Amino acid sequence: LNYDFIGSSADESADDLCTVQIPTNWRSIFLEPETLDLFFDLYHSLPSMLSQLALSCLVQFASTRRSLFSNPERAKYLGNLIKGVKRILENPQVIPPPNFLINS
Repeated sequence: LNYDFIGSSADESADDLCTVQIPTNWRSIFLEPETLDLFFDLYHSLPSMLSQLALSCLVQFASTRRSLFSNPERAKYLGNLIKGVKRILENPQVIPPPNFLINS
């Protein structure tokens, strides 16, 4: 038996592949640019051992199901994500291996 406890799935028949199922009542929080900005700022300001956690959160934000937003909202959300990713690429940090925190 398989159960998806974190709310993401890879059902190939679905329109939203490998998405995080955010409750609809959280939609307004996700539309606020400050929400994404917070995690991008954390990524840039935290020590590299902790910035990988902020990056993991950003991956989850990027995996949000598209049907949560209308087309204009989705375009704005993706624009904010792209702006933040561009900033990461322009100012890269050295991130330790994924299991570094576990073995420390």
